[in-house]
Amino acid sequence: MVRGLALLGITGLALAGCANQPPLVDRVSKGQVQGDAGRVSIEGGRIDALPLAVIHCARYGRSARWSHTDGDRSVYDCVAKP
Repeated sequence: MVRGLALLGITGLALAGCANQPPLVDRVSKGQVQGDAGRVSIEGGRIDALPLAVIHCARYGRSARWSHTDGDRSVYDCVAKP
């Protein structure tokens, strides 16, 4: 019972953290996520941009691999999955 409540509390906190991030569609429409099947450039730091890079590259059946930082944008290559 206690484990169930703890798990429920942790899940609630995780979802609350997600509530602060706009959906991927909103971030794409605002120019925060730009790219194609080969590369994606995302506004923000390397760690914050990683989930969006993974989602973007997965749309093309590829994996995200860190490339470099370009100003305030993080750039990932979308590479073929091994």
